[in-house]
Amino acid sequence: MAYPTSCFCISIEVLCFFGVIILDVVLYEFTVLSKGGIQPFKRGFFCNDQSIMKPYKSQSLTFAGLFSAGVVTSLAVIIIHEVGNHFTKPKHTREPIFKEKKQFGVAKIPTFIIRMLHRMALFITGFLAMLLFCDAVQLLTGRLRPHFLAVCKPNATLFNCSTGYITADVCTGDPLKIKYARLSFPSIHTASTAYSLVFIAICLQAIVYLRTLKIFRLLLQAVMFLLAIAVGLSRIKDNYHHWSDVVAGALIGTFTAWLVAVKAMRLLDEPKPNLDYTMLPISHDEEETTETIEKDVKDLEK
Repeated sequence: MAYPTSCFCISIEVLCFFGVIILDVVLYEFTVLSKGGIQPFKRGFFCNDQSIMKPYKSQSLTFAGLFSAGVVTSLAVIIIHEVGNHFTKPKHTREPIFKEKKQFGVAKIPTFIIRMLHRMALFITGFLAMLLFCDAVQLLTGRLRPHFLAVCKPNATLFNCSTGYITADVCTGDPLKIKYARLSFPSIHTASTAYSLVFIAICLQAIVYLRTLKIFRLLLQAVMFLLAIAVGLSRIKDNYHHWSDVVAGALIGTFTAWLVAVKAMRLLDEPKPNLDYTMLPISHDEEETTETIEKDVKDLEK
């Protein structure tokens, strides 16, 4: 995998990375934390719409907690993946899979460290880009949460249910809660969780040494998927999202994780899967045998 070394390319990478962070922070401030700022599409409602008559509850899982846990765990798995793959050695050569180094002035930095930092930046950029997309969709659709009427507290004297679809501003509740209650589709909690956990599952698939522990790896990946499902179900249970919001969030998070891990990072492309790997030290006799085999192979190739 090639990495940019010129100052221009690095500058573009850094600009994109911090640009996405700034955009996310600004959008979150003006959409979720501010009563004014950017307003979602004001969708009307029907008096007899039972899908938005659920009671208002406190959230079982906060976005800050899910975001922090997802990012920290994913970055830790990236470190485990890169360091583990670097020190895992094929049995027939006993050489590290990634042993090359990059020259930066007088310093030589192992490539796996550069790759690790770059993949961390790619993960965070993909995460924040996905959040930007979800925020934009929420603002444009303005779908009402299941507890919308509970926080809206409509003034019955300002509308008549016989008119059908009500678009007038009839809410008397907390403006910030009302604004947040118009941001149901898709579920950002589910999208962010699916992104992190699916990304971790793909990383586990790419860790070389775990290829000898297939059942253990499969169990870890199953846990990742079950946790993502549990978070989505909690959003429905807490009356913060409709089931379709959760499904859409899960699909967005899963697709973005696949795009970042498989297409951008190309985790599953390296190293070659047909080698037998071990992290155990090699004895002197085995080393001599290995060198003899390698010499014979080279002679045959000639």
